[in-house]
Amino acid sequence: MTITLLWALLKISDSPSWKLLFGAGAVIGIASITRPNYLALLPFIFFWMLFIWNNQMRKSVIRFLILAAGCVIIVSPVTLRNIFIGHDKVLIASQGGINFYIGNNPYADGTSAVIPEFGNTWQYSDCEYLGAKRDQPDGAGH
Repeated sequence: MTITLLWALLKISDSPSWKLLFGAGAVIGIASITRPNYLALLPFIFFWMLFIWNNQMRKSVIRFLILAAGCVIIVSPVTLRNIFIGHDKVLIASQGGINFYIGNNPYADGTSAVIPEFGNTWQYSDCEYLGAKRDQPDGAGH
C-alpha cells in the first residue's frame, strides 16, 4: 500500500487529476482499515501539497479535499458498521490500547499475544473486564 501511495503522490505532483487524488485517498483509506496510523499521514500530505503548489492555499485545499473524499468513502462503511452493529463509537478500530498493553507489559516477550492476567487464551471481553476493573474509583485492580 505504501508503494502505491507514494507512486500516486509522485504522479499527482507531476499532473494532478481528480482521479489520481481520489485514488490516493482511497489507498490511504484501504491502508487505514488495517493500520489506522496511516491517517496520521493526512496533515503531512496537505503540507506537502502546499509546498509543491507554491503555497497556493485554494488549489491545495481543493485537491486535498478530493484526496480526503477518497479516504472517507473507503473508511465510512467501517465506521458505520462499528456504530450500528458493534455499538462502538470508533472511526476504524479500538484495539490499540490492548495491543499496546500486550507489547509493553512487564511480561511481554515480543513474540506472543499473552495478557499476564489471562494467559494466551484471553478473549476481548476479558480485556473489557480488566479495563473496567482498573477504572473503578476505589482503585481496585491497581
